[in-house]
Amino acid sequence: MNCCHTFIWTLCVFYWLAQCQGQDLDVCTPSTGVNKEKPPPKLPEKYHVAVSVIIANKNKSIDMEEYYDGPGNRGSLIFHGTVNKQFIYSYDTEEIIEIDRSPSLFGQNCMVEKMSADKENELIFGYQKTNGSHAHIYTAAGALRIGGNLTEEYMGKANHAGINCDRWYSCVYWPHQNTTMNVTWYFSDPDSWRVSESSSSIPIRADVQGSVISPDGTKRNFSHKYYFQQFEDATQYPFDDSVFQIPRGVYCPKQNQKALPTLPPYFQVTAEIIYPDFQGVSYISEFYDKTSKLISITYKPLLDEGYGLNPLRETHDFNTGVSYVTDLVTRNCSVKPLNVGAFTDEIYDARKVDNLHIRMSTVAEFLGFGGNVSQNWTYSGVRKVRDIDCDVWTAVKMDWPPSPEGRGKYSVWEIYFSTVEWGFVTGEGTPPEFQIPIKVEIHQHKLGLHSITNLINYDYTRPRFTQYSLESCNVVDRRRFQLTFPGPFISKIQDRKDFITSFTIALVLNIGIKTPLRVAAVKLKSVSDKIQVLFSLMDRVNLRNTKVVNPLQEISLAEASKNLLQAVLSGHINLTLSNDVSPTAQTVAADPGSLIETTSSTDLFGGTRCPVSGVSNQKPLPSMSPYFSVTKEIIDPTFKSIQYVKEYYDSLYKYIWLLYRPEFDMGYGTNPLMEIHDFNTGVSYITDKYLGNCSYRALDSHPHESVVDAKKVDSTHLRMATSAEILGLGDLGNKLVTNWTYIGKRNVKKIDCNVWTACKTDWPPVPEAKGKVSVWNWFFTQKSWGVVSGGGDDPEFQVPVRLVIRQPEVFIALHIATT
Repeated sequence: MNCCHTFIWTLCVFYWLAQCQGQDLDVCTPSTGVNKEKPPPKLPEKYHVAVSVIIANKNKSIDMEEYYDGPGNRGSLIFHGTVNKQFIYSYDTEEIIEIDRSPSLFGQNCMVEKMSADKENELIFGYQKTNGSHAHIYTAAGALRIGGNLTEEYMGKANHAGINCDRWYSCVYWPHQNTTMNVTWYFSDPDSWRVSESSSSIPIRADVQGSVISPDGTKRNFSHKYYFQQFEDATQYPFDDSVFQIPRGVYCPKQNQKALPTLPPYFQVTAEIIYPDFQGVSYISEFYDKTSKLISITYKPLLDEGYGLNPLRETHDFNTGVSYVTDLVTRNCSVKPLNVGAFTDEIYDARKVDNLHIRMSTVAEFLGFGGNVSQNWTYSGVRKVRDIDCDVWTAVKMDWPPSPEGRGKYSVWEIYFSTVEWGFVTGEGTPPEFQIPIKVEIHQHKLGLHSITNLINYDYTRPRFTQYSLESCNVVDRRRFQLTFPGPFISKIQDRKDFITSFTIALVLNIGIKTPLRVAAVKLKSVSDKIQVLFSLMDRVNLRNTKVVNPLQEISLAEASKNLLQAVLSGHINLTLSNDVSPTAQTVAADPGSLIETTSSTDLFGGTRCPVSGVSNQKPLPSMSPYFSVTKEIIDPTFKSIQYVKEYYDSLYKYIWLLYRPEFDMGYGTNPLMEIHDFNTGVSYITDKYLGNCSYRALDSHPHESVVDAKKVDSTHLRMATSAEILGLGDLGNKLVTNWTYIGKRNVKKIDCNVWTACKTDWPPVPEAKGKVSVWNWFFTQKSWGVVSGGGDDPEFQVPVRLVIRQPEVFIALHIATT
């Protein structure tokens, strides 16, 4: 970097000093000794200041902002105007990051240097090492080049721009740079002038005049003036950490790396895809199993691509190269070969092997880690997403979006993982999961495109085969069978879905079928202390033009049925189970004579299953529908925990359906639970989704005045909560003490929202919060934003997006994101 062309110097004369030699004692004689009369003011450990620099000898001026963080061992400079750059100084990693902030170059021009390789930059915030330790930033005074080893002479009172000041002077000589200078500092006078900051005295101005003598004896004079504005004590008024972070959408090839987390070969997740440029939001549910070569995707299409606009489920079988597309409303099912798109080397979950063949994407490729990466993934630091602390990795990829316009153009991809401190309670996993993918963000600066994919309820648990079932695919022939296993084992089956998985694998291994998709609609029950299983065997779908590498050739339904009979008769359909007498696991074969072909797929459970029977101000709150469905992501920043709850609400039929995994055992265990609240009869049904156990009880008032979806009418009666009450917009056990007030517009997850706020008492419903006030903020999408939900026919508007509750007196906060 040339010191005459990079304006990176801040608060004193080192702007011109990097390559200069010679001492000029005609300027002044350097001071010695200690200033005993009045030392300069003490500066805060963290500060922000705006600086205007006048370089009189060059007829130039520079505007910049400086952020200093002594405890954080970091600093940042942001330049405005013609030199539109940012410099981030990370002393812990000994890196200097230079980012070009010009609109035409943003995102593509970032350089990283080691501090030890750039002596000029090291002088900005100082550079020191002690006893072989890692690098440290100078003290606040050292960074401003005042105090410390310098000797300032107190010059009395002065006035600058009408501000009463104290003034200090020093003659400074830097032998290692052979520069002599007069330096005069102006600080606000704490005895006669009040400043808005908590500091009693802040820097106002600095004047520097001096000379530099080159090796050949040439003398060059310089004159600089520094004007300080908006000095802020960041220990009292903290600045945002983003000033020390690489900005979103910028790729920097950092030398200090951090490895990406290792991902299991399967996952399940709900993705919220946001298009800020088009003000659109869509949702997609994904189940991925690399081991079984199966992918299931449920979504509502934005355009009719031949399958209508109803919600669709696509099941991609990479064993056979077949894609099944099911309309979830009409139940129409279509089959097609797995292939690639016309303008790209990849579809959502496939990659080209050559011009004729494709393969299944890896988990990394599915989430965006793979593809045409022109720059390696580099660690960019920690950022917050939905109030979750996340590690961020960035890369540059070519040919996005997958269209002719994107061909040959680069885009910046960012992957966010929760930091190791955050634990996630998912719907399937038993222990908390860590280092979960949280978000994928893509910036295509050349085309002005921006895409955000929020990954909600990402679960490392392997999906069950029931997630890929073709039971509703009406274009595939099938045969229905019944089979019995001996012994009193039914009460020892801890998870019916695990039983179904084991049973499916046993059939795949023993009757000659190649894919678990051919086993569907598996039901089981206890009959005379035996396990009775009812299941469908699906026919093959062989498509000649599939592009999958080495697709497995399936046998016919008739041959598979014949093999099934032979396997049962020979005792090859067996499972490992524990019985009710001995906990020791046993391998149990199906009863040889129990195989029966049926013509009905009637539910074998009969009747043993649980029966499925505010005030506004300024701008009114959006009206709420008497029914809705929602998935809630409940984030507790205090305890760094996340929980997911799925809910269906219908006030017309007076039913409420909940699916969640309790964090604690409240009498029904800690497996995922399904609750059905029937306000017609006053009965609540609670089902353990793993064990199938069902309990029922009377709907009753919660000890703290209400349950989650009921409201007291009097001391002995309750009623179903309205949709507004259940979403927190009304009085539901927490008394509304201020009306809902419109407070303006905010941006949530890059979605433009209107925000209303109100205060309530008695939240959370615990004795410690009785009578205390909490603040509630509801965020609704603006009218211009359309939300394509999983079940709606048309885009929906003014949709609730987030509820933020803060209870400062008991130090509790909840951020509830809705999808």
